[in-house]
Amino acid sequence: MYYSRYNSSLQVGDEVIIFNSLTKSEIIVGLDVFKRLHSNKFTVNFQEARLLESNGILVKSYESEVKKALFLRNSGIHASGILHINIKLTDDCNMACPYCFHGRSLLRTVGGSVTSSCFEQIKTWVQNRVKKFAIKVLTVTYFGGEPMLYKEQVLKFQRFFLEFKNIKYYSVLITNGTLLTANFINSREFGSLSEVQITLDGVRELHNRRRPLKNGCDSNFDRIVSILRLIYSTTNKKVTLRVNIDRENQSSIEELLNYLIEENVKSAIVLDFNKTFYNAQSFSKNNITASEYITTILSILQKALDLGFQGRYSWQENIPLSGSCLFQHMNGFTIDHRGALYKCQLLSSDMKFSIGTVEKEGFNSLYYDSVMHTFFDTDCVSCSYFPLCYGGCRYKAHEDFGNVKQRYCDFDLYQIIPKLIEFKIKNNTLSTN
Repeated sequence: MYYSRYNSSLQVGDEVIIFNSLTKSEIIVGLDVFKRLHSNKFTVNFQEARLLESNGILVKSYESEVKKALFLRNSGIHASGILHINIKLTDDCNMACPYCFHGRSLLRTVGGSVTSSCFEQIKTWVQNRVKKFAIKVLTVTYFGGEPMLYKEQVLKFQRFFLEFKNIKYYSVLITNGTLLTANFINSREFGSLSEVQITLDGVRELHNRRRPLKNGCDSNFDRIVSILRLIYSTTNKKVTLRVNIDRENQSSIEELLNYLIEENVKSAIVLDFNKTFYNAQSFSKNNITASEYITTILSILQKALDLGFQGRYSWQENIPLSGSCLFQHMNGFTIDHRGALYKCQLLSSDMKFSIGTVEKEGFNSLYYDSVMHTFFDTDCVSCSYFPLCYGGCRYKAHEDFGNVKQRYCDFDLYQIIPKLIEFKIKNNTLSTN
């Protein structure tokens, strides 16, 4: 038996947390036991060996666990009973956020939305896909641009997807929140949404500077706070409140949390903190390193938990898992307002990444490259986080290297996982989402 190459660890006092990225198992052992396990110099009884092996901590051979990792990757790619769709209703937006993946230079005010003919083509494409692959689980995310510029489109698509029978349906609306209205919030379609995500990047002045409205109005922040209250009071639906973290706002998050308490918004939200996703055009001095982010987010999560906020506290909800990205899933797609198909929503602003259209049957070679290409090398396979990553984020690879097929290493960021497990143990809490 051997100590798995997919183990990572964190010493806490005289104990060690061991996490296995292949089985997602977490165990705690004494420091002396860990040293023997890690050095492959150990003796364990039959029951202990069975326990450690079943959790992937010990393996019979390195070759067998690599084969298992590759098998699970391929199984995920070809999981045909699931259909994931991101619907990009428009490129238009009423905000000019400097870190937006579209790029700040794109004002995005002339793109329009889905035409009636395109809507029918999308309906037909989805219906055919559901029938062909016997879809049992359907997930849909509405995004933009700002989808609420064309709220009737959201209603129309949601009505269509709700017509499917005997399918588990999960839908998400990603919006900046400024255009939500009482009538829309009271609609049956809004009530049927599984999740609504809105962003606040700090207290009033800071948020308005980071996420400015194009019309120059300075009531952006106050409008969003009032909308959060309205959604909860009207529908009892908690909004996922995304907060992007970087050097500019990291020290002001506690102030934001206290303000949300004062304004009676705490019960209306589920906090979701993320590292600000700067694109190549907007890379700035505010971008935070992985090590800085780990220190910052652990402090922020502790403050949020101490203040009684619901939030996404587990490692699964705080780490972007490239290994489960839709880019490599055979039934993972982004559809833009023209009916063009993509494998990545972050790359859907560039037609060169289109894999086809809903109008025509089949895909071009980019689709098969996305699904079949291995984006990792031999060094990746030996990495302790390989089963979570499988070569990294394709969008980041494109932004940093100009090549979506280049491997992208997020090892430094993945090192937060054992620390988040320690956080969970310390606070005796799982995700409260």
